[in-house]
Amino acid sequence: MFFALLYMKEILKKIQEIVTEILDNKFKSLADLEIPKKQGVYIVKDKIKNKIIYVGKSKNLYNRILIQHNSKKNILGQSNLRKKLKELGIEYDKISNYLENSCLFIVQDIENFDINGLVEELLIAVFRKQGEPLLNS
Repeated sequence: MFFALLYMKEILKKIQEIVTEILDNKFKSLADLEIPKKQGVYIVKDKIKNKIIYVGKSKNLYNRILIQHNSKKNILGQSNLRKKLKELGIEYDKISNYLENSCLFIVQDIENFDINGLVEELLIAVFRKQGEPLLNS
């Protein structure tokens, strides 16, 4: 039991460090991002409305953001972000244009997969508490 509590403290400290690092990062346009082919989390901000619209995690950030979310094809696929943007009235063929021209991103790779999910959940909770209009379900 004692070692479990020590491990939990260690995990919470690591999550706090990662979230602090992420929130200290500057948002960048999709064209200016260096997106690794690693697991991690990402934040999408509508730069016109100046609001955070989505927080996600992925086993491969590059594939998730550039191939699934930013697809130029008229596909729904497995991208929850694309589904939510479609529900807001952005046609599939215009989603890529919206992400490239109207959104800014923060991308952070995270080595530990378990921490990856916890960081995503904490970021979602923080932004919801701040009143951001997240499209996350």
